[in-house]
Amino acid sequence: MWFPEENVRIVSGEYSVWYPQGESTPDVMKAFCRICSGGGFSKSGTYFPGTIVIAGGTFADPSFPAPDHVHWWDNRPHWVDLAEPIERLAGN
Repeated sequence: MWFPEENVRIVSGEYSVWYPQGESTPDVMKAFCRICSGGGFSKSGTYFPGTIVIAGGTFADPSFPAPDHVHWWDNRPHWVDLAEPIERLAGN
């Protein structure tokens, strides 16, 4: 999920940063927890500037809305499938 960067605040904990240097998004930054290595957040650089990306699965709320599309569907592990008929984007 994309959020405006000014609306996101880290309230506790330390995180490490990784710059994956992907071919299509060389300025993407990914952050993860230094203790458990859990997924934290990403900045999508020039792809969607001024935003922070947080995976919907990190929110521990059973009423969290279901996704309406999935990015990078063609790159998923072969065992991942979705029962719901949502938009499956090959890339970003």
